[in-house]
Amino acid sequence: AGTPALLSSTAHDGLRKTGRHRVSAGTVVFGDIRASEECPVGLEHAAVVAARCVSEPCDGVVTFDAGVKALAADAGDPICAVIGRPDLRPLKGSEEHLPVAVDADPPTKGDVLYLAPRHVCPTVNLAEAALLVDGPPNNRSFARLEIEARAHPLFADEEPVSARDPVAA
Repeated sequence: AGTPALLSSTAHDGLRKTGRHRVSAGTVVFGDIRASEECPVGLEHAAVVAARCVSEPCDGVVTFDAGVKALAADAGDPICAVIGRPDLRPLKGSEEHLPVAVDADPPTKGDVLYLAPRHVCPTVNLAEAALLVDGPPNNRSFARLEIEARAHPLFADEEPVSARDPVAA
């Protein structure tokens, strides 16, 4: 079950009796805004998109360098929330940019903020790799992880497509 169905499916008599239930790895593992709204079980956001403030085109609006090529738009607007900044309200994004309304104290050009996607599954699928951050703030470790669930083969008899092994021309 995906997150919106998690509570009702785990409450099902047949599933409760077996003690077994399969949960999809996307929203339940990574967490997203939609899951927080539809199934508030206290999940934290484990997958976020780092975005940089690139401009302040007019009073009350800043622009981030993360549009719908970085954040999936399938679940509607707003496509994300700015972690730790509820005063920043994402507007409708373009392919590569996200305008954000701000009432006071706007981020300055160059500031990096973290965006929690509205729907994490297709957001993760948009990336070829992820940066795994682990540990407390004063002793963090970092690792690059390939997103192996993306770039599916077109035909059943093909091997998976890999970003590491470009197709020979």
